[in-house]
Amino acid sequence: AKNDVDQQTIALEKSVSEVRRANTDLADQKFALDQHSIVAITDVKGDITFTNEKFQQISGYSGEELLGKNHRFLTSGFHDDDFFKDMYLCIGKGEVWHGDICNKAKDGELYWLDTTIVPSMKNGKPQSYIAIRSDITERKANEMELIEAKDIAENAALSKSEFLASMSHEIRTPINGVLGMLGLLTKSELDKDQRHKTSLAISSAESLLFLINDILDFSKVDAGKLELEMLDFNLRTQLGIFAGAMALRAQEKGLELILDVTGIKHSMVVGDPSRIRQVLTNLVGNAIKFTESGEVVIRTELKDEGDNNLTFHASIIDTGIGIPADKIDNLFESFTQVDASTTRQFGGTGLGLAIVKKLVELMQGSIHVSSESGQGSQFEFSIPLQLSTQSQQVIPQVDIAALKLLVVDDNATNREVLRGQLESWGAKVVLADSGAVALALCQQCLDEGRALFDVAFLDMQMPFMDGAQLGQVLRKNNSFDNMKMIMMTSMSQRGDAQYFADLGFVAYFPKPVTTSDLFDALAVVADDGEALRTAQPLLTQHYVKSLNRHDSVDRQSAWPADVRILLVEDNNINQEVALGMLKEIGLTADTANDGKEALAALNNTLVDSPYTLILMDCQMPIMDGYSTAKAIRAGQGGQYYCDITMLALTANAMSGDKQKCLDAGMNDYLSKPINPDDLVIILEKWLCVHDISVINPDAPLLDRRLQEEHVPEADQVIEANTELEIWDEQAALKRMSGKPKTLVRIAELYLNTVPAEFAAVKAAMEADDRSGLHELAHKIKGIAGHLSAMQLCHIAQRLEVMATAQQTNSIELKSLCTQLQDAHELVCIRIQSFLKLQK
Repeated sequence: AKNDVDQQTIALEKSVSEVRRANTDLADQKFALDQHSIVAITDVKGDITFTNEKFQQISGYSGEELLGKNHRFLTSGFHDDDFFKDMYLCIGKGEVWHGDICNKAKDGELYWLDTTIVPSMKNGKPQSYIAIRSDITERKANEMELIEAKDIAENAALSKSEFLASMSHEIRTPINGVLGMLGLLTKSELDKDQRHKTSLAISSAESLLFLINDILDFSKVDAGKLELEMLDFNLRTQLGIFAGAMALRAQEKGLELILDVTGIKHSMVVGDPSRIRQVLTNLVGNAIKFTESGEVVIRTELKDEGDNNLTFHASIIDTGIGIPADKIDNLFESFTQVDASTTRQFGGTGLGLAIVKKLVELMQGSIHVSSESGQGSQFEFSIPLQLSTQSQQVIPQVDIAALKLLVVDDNATNREVLRGQLESWGAKVVLADSGAVALALCQQCLDEGRALFDVAFLDMQMPFMDGAQLGQVLRKNNSFDNMKMIMMTSMSQRGDAQYFADLGFVAYFPKPVTTSDLFDALAVVADDGEALRTAQPLLTQHYVKSLNRHDSVDRQSAWPADVRILLVEDNNINQEVALGMLKEIGLTADTANDGKEALAALNNTLVDSPYTLILMDCQMPIMDGYSTAKAIRAGQGGQYYCDITMLALTANAMSGDKQKCLDAGMNDYLSKPINPDDLVIILEKWLCVHDISVINPDAPLLDRRLQEEHVPEADQVIEANTELEIWDEQAALKRMSGKPKTLVRIAELYLNTVPAEFAAVKAAMEADDRSGLHELAHKIKGIAGHLSAMQLCHIAQRLEVMATAQQTNSIELKSLCTQLQDAHELVCIRIQSFLKLQK
């Protein structure tokens, strides 16, 4: 028994020793914790049951003052009720809460605590809360100072932006007047010296505007206030137009400008065409500026990245003065030039390349340069684009002279300039110098029962009532719903397009707007068609530049004098289509029905009016295009024409067909059905002198729509496609340059002439004349393609391929001929319905 008591005593002493040791450790830990942490314990109601010295020191209250008080009496008022609701919801569920809390000390000073609150749980319910805190008042003060400094910097940037916008308005307004008045002056009677001085004044004003735009663009990009537009546009066409404009500058220095677009396999893409052109203008402009002799090459490529994603890559290579190695790293910095001296040979702001870099990066792209002093430079950039699923919108053709227009602007010069431009197009223009006068004029039209204005041009910056306020008043009156409103402003800010769209404006243009853009915008607005509906959120200058122009007035002045074209085509429908397209762009042509007639036409031309170019169909009876081209190159059309430009036109897109045309002596190649845009590009390439140097003659222009499709070889069978359009009236109308009368003439010609071709098909089938079937199917395919009868075109293509395929039996051919006849009859029904509606 004694031993048991001894053992119990020893165990008790050991237990007491462990408790004492634990208490000592706990005291040490509490001491260590008190040296750093601010500790408090509250009950579930939030009443304080314990605080350590650190808590008492930072709060300014003694332990006796704190015990029993609810923790809320320390609240600073900085946090809202939701902050504390979230906190108590968290710890009430037994979870640990962590956050920053601002409390108020006894002396009224605020202090910040990095706080962790741990619930003490019993039977699944919290019994008390232990809060362990760290003083972060100094850190918060630093953060506040940083935030304040950031706010000051942002306000300074905003002030700078507002200043630049104001400066833009103040400078652009007189420049708008200068350019506008000079433009009107050029239309008046001037002698040679006066016209020369006027052109110099225009050039100087445009240079000043260019510099201002550089500065404003840089500030906008730098402040993140420049927005991109995502538009559907024709990349290849835009590159061709751009190169044509830059070629004139290159010619002035005796340079050769070469555009290589062979790597552009898709025409329609989605991106910002205006910003892409701005990048190219800066890079190519620099290349021309710093190159005294040799060439500037623009090499482009469009890579397919899958999922409709594309990468546009462009290289601008020159033979100029080059860039020293120690200057390349700083080349894209703002206000930096290779030669920064005041006596430098080349002028400029030093912002061009800085803007280029920022624009490329804004479009999620990259740019770099490689150069060697005295050996030229190469700038390369890549930007992502997307493959477009839309066809390009066309600027409509409207009668501007039939429009009644209202111009509202408090600046007299701007009013006169705008009126002069609009009246030169035949429009009736009424002026108002304020919003109040404009409202009175509109109300007067209503009171007197006169027609309202079709379009109103409103200036933004006007006293008493600005353009936005005037627009709001007009839109509130339903009587003016049909009057379109265009905002004209010399101050532009981020989000303006959406802001003005929400106010009811259909278009928005910064001043000064170019005459051509203004004309095109007015046409789009007045037409109120698909081109206007596609503009999102409204019509802008960038969107107008992306539209396709097909009016003969603009094109006619671009062609060299004394152009004479010979069209060699055996099918009269195809002749009519081609002649109509040429007429639409300001050109005419003589026709020959086959190669023999073409040779006779060449031999019989007068010396003082020779042919400039031949459009040659490849497959014709009697003498086809290949044989004719070889004969012309051999001098059978006369020695004068041995080197004449010949452009192949063919409905074939077989492998090797391109080379066959080139081997026969053709200069270039265009697939049928002819696309009007492609026809313009290829004619500009070979007819315009400056474009011959712009575009690489070794890179023939193929019609991308056919080039990108897989066209079968003769031993392949094409499956029928009954989902194809019987007759795509809109596509046919577009091919006729949007003119219903032309389409009516071609449709009537189809009904009158094509049945004879089908009678010939039937006869060839009965005689088992497969060669004849092949030729007839090819001819029908071309006619159907030009008329956009896609199902008929597809079946004709199948018949063309299978007619000469060895494995094809007579039953298959007869079935195809029947399908061809059925498709033709369906086309006739659709065309007849169309013609009835036109009468």
